[in-house]
Amino acid sequence: MAGLPKVPGPRLLPFDFNEDRDDLEFIEFLGKGIHAHVWKVRINQREYALKIFPFWKHDEEPILRGLKVSERESLGYFDPFSCECRAYARLKENGIEEYAVKCHGYILLRKKLQEQLKEKDHHDWKEVWGWKRKWARMPLRSLVKDFVEADFKAIERAMCTDSISYDDYQDMLISLSMKDCATGTRLVRAMKSLHRSGILVRDLHNENVAHGKFLDFSSAWTSPHPCFTPDMLYANRNNGLAWSDLSVADGWAIDHLVDEWNERLGQTAGRIPIRMIRNYNYLMKVRSQDRFNRHTYGVRCPAEMHNWSAEDKRRWKQLCQQS
Repeated sequence: MAGLPKVPGPRLLPFDFNEDRDDLEFIEFLGKGIHAHVWKVRINQREYALKIFPFWKHDEEPILRGLKVSERESLGYFDPFSCECRAYARLKENGIEEYAVKCHGYILLRKKLQEQLKEKDHHDWKEVWGWKRKWARMPLRSLVKDFVEADFKAIERAMCTDSISYDDYQDMLISLSMKDCATGTRLVRAMKSLHRSGILVRDLHNENVAHGKFLDFSSAWTSPHPCFTPDMLYANRNNGLAWSDLSVADGWAIDHLVDEWNERLGQTAGRIPIRMIRNYNYLMKVRSQDRFNRHTYGVRCPAEMHNWSAEDKRRWKQLCQQS
């Protein structure tokens, strides 16, 4: 079986699984997000986390309105399942898989496994999984990941029953995402490495990190990508599409986690000493706007230029000189 998605760039290989030969047991529903449901499963006597993706309603995605891409390209570059596949494939390609919870590949859940899932899944399949007539015979797509003992479910249950305060809830999430100073420092360096590898996370918060490792890439953009061309970056430089804006958003998100940890610690010993972006109070004292931009945007590798050709770089320089 070939790697997915079928667009230029990194492709994730399938998990070594045969529906007729191997056993897959759905043990426990762990939770759901905007893009997927996560189940604890047992495959051939080993426990994994299986992340199952509903069919993506690409015609409802606002960002596609300004792009001239085919349906195949929109599914390959913007579908949450494809976003995760491309990001994990790039991590493997660059030898930096240790920065995320390990993904072993994808599994396509066909009729037999879907029937097995329906016995335990009490959701409305038409509503939750996005069924349409044209997808009636298509398999559900899923990713096989290491099962991480990070009990977000228990924390949420405690919060819902008012057995803990909101502040305690946040403290518990912070403790799960970064267990010590070394873990937090490693997470900041991991984000820099992802940017150097052409991966933009785009959605980072406490629940997407466990023990200093990234859990979720369903919103990630990985180069090559339609939004990373010189013309697209320049045309959208002021509306949040430009990489320079979004990479800073990644940086702010990581720094917010660092600040939460340091504030929670409340002491000098054990504080996380590094950040993605320079200290905000320092930046506010910089008089020159050019210096401000250089300190803010220039501290990282130009990740938007990942694998750019000489022609792309010339085009970018030409566009910038016009402004």
